Amino acid sequence: RKQNGTVWELPFSSNGNQTVLRNLKVKGNHHIDKNLTINNDLTIDGEIKGSRAVFNFGEATGSSSATWYMDTVNGVTMSTTRGYVMHRPGSVVGASVQCNCTNDAGTATMIITVLLNGSVLVQTSSTSVTSTGVWSNYGKFGRNTYSFAAGQFISIAISRTGASSTNDDAIGYFEVIFDD
Repeated sequence: RKQNGTVWELPFSSNGNQTVLRNLKVKGNHHIDKNLTINNDLTIDGEIKGSRAVFNFGEATGSSSATWYMDTVNGVTMSTTRGYVMHRPGSVVGASVQCNCTNDAGTATMIITVLLNGSVLVQTSSTSVTSTGVWSNYGKFGRNTYSFAAGQFISIAISRTGASSTNDDAIGYFEVIFDD
């Protein structure tokens, strides 16, 4: 279609797919506040900014100390000096863990502690563990609330308060959203 000296083109196809030929942008301070539904294929050339990543952790051996550092997927124990190095800036948006309490001496609480360069970045709410068996804990955090820079590292510990209990077989992950 030609309008005011400009030729406009919309690439429709017989199967319902549509291709965006240029950057799709929202101008000014406007944002899309409704759902975007795509019923057929969506092809994107380039990177999706704000992509999510999940980092797994766990521990198979028992622990009875107040702070129990988790292992990376290849078995390296995280600490205040060792963790997953972030290659882009972003923010931590969630963490979860499931663990087996094998020995309980009374009431205890368990918390997931997310550390950034060895310092506490965020902790989940506490979960009461009053008996042996499987327990879980998780937390969801707002984007840009618990931010990190490229080159910083994230490590995970399970923190305990109250009575001493022995735990094993921890399985968990933390989730991040990268800014670029």
